[in-house]
Amino acid sequence: MVGGSNSTGTLSLTGPSPTSGLKVTLTSSLSAASVPKTLTIPAGATSAIFTILTLKVATQTAVKITATLVSASVNATLNIGLANLTAVTLSPATVVGGAASTGTATISAAAPTGGLVVNLASNGSTATVPGSVTIPAGATSASFAVSTQPVSVRSTPSITGTFGSTSIGAKLTIVPPSMVGFALNPSSVVGGSPSTGAITLNGPAASRGYGITLVSDSSFANMASNVQVLAGATNATFTINTAGVGGQTVAVITGTDELGGVMTSKLTITVTPGLANSAWPKFRGNLANTGLGTGHSAAGTFKWGRDELGRITSKVVPGPKGLLYFGTETGMLCAVGTDGVRRWAFKTGGAIRSARAFGADGTIYFGSEDYNFYALKSDGTLKWKFLLFAASYISPAISQDGVFYLGTEFGFFAVK
Repeated sequence: MVGGSNSTGTLSLTGPSPTSGLKVTLTSSLSAASVPKTLTIPAGATSAIFTILTLKVATQTAVKITATLVSASVNATLNIGLANLTAVTLSPATVVGGAASTGTATISAAAPTGGLVVNLASNGSTATVPGSVTIPAGATSASFAVSTQPVSVRSTPSITGTFGSTSIGAKLTIVPPSMVGFALNPSSVVGGSPSTGAITLNGPAASRGYGITLVSDSSFANMASNVQVLAGATNATFTINTAGVGGQTVAVITGTDELGGVMTSKLTITVTPGLANSAWPKFRGNLANTGLGTGHSAAGTFKWGRDELGRITSKVVPGPKGLLYFGTETGMLCAVGTDGVRRWAFKTGGAIRSARAFGADGTIYFGSEDYNFYALKSDGTLKWKFLLFAASYISPAISQDGVFYLGTEFGFFAVK
């Protein structure tokens, strides 16, 4: 046993103790173990127990305990020694930086009264342990906490336990975090609308942060080429900007982390509602140029007539807010209600001969002989204009991805 703890002795007789009982004398050969001077075995009993108190010793010590009854003696040897540190273990032995591990110090025999203290140390700044751990009296092991720091490269600090002249170490492997989550929200957007990507790591980033390289396989979905998870954080977000598409498109977004781990997520881009989907998007009504509206006058009777701001030089096209839109030789784009009342007129620098195209948001698109292509708000105010350096005489054709195709006196243009 380890010095400083108690042991129990048992004394046995060849037969029952008499009515008056028996007194047995006990002695110890060394002061390292002390016993009662006498032990009474009760009447009728054949054995009795007694306690042996021990002291801590510097070396392994053998103590003879002797029992004497009249002239007969028997003895037993009690070996008192030091407990040895036999193992220091870590569970888990590999952690992501910032996560904890549990260490265990084990000794060769039960700790004495008052417990036994094992000193602890770590040889690296990436892992921290308490200065010591106490193994409780009667126990052979005790656990202690090991905390770690986020790392950008693999680290292998040694955790060492020391008791007496014995030191035992255990290696702890601390690894950088890796990407465990790569999601898009929403995962389906209308072309032109953004989506948000979310990256999750399995541990906090080190002080310099943690980078993920981003790639899209589609020109309709674009984002920054790299996103950084900030120091101490476990997640980061990024924005994916999309463009209008003519048909449903699936873009594959790929993220590659610093350890080479790859995750992908799919973004579905749907057709952009707008130009080609509006009620009457262009001259002759639609992409098929059918020229069909939703209703016609029941009879050819006169309804109303009016003078305008110059000779009308372009086709009359129904459009936003139920108005009729046409251009004049004097460069005016006019909006007239079906009641014959003009709501507004917009002045350009040249005659307007092309028909209009309309967006679902009410934007009005047309060309003028002043060499500009115009976009007006539905209230007749300028939204933007684009210099073509050529007069446009015909209605713009509109694709579903929002591109205008224009024929002019000097060539063919595509405007977005």
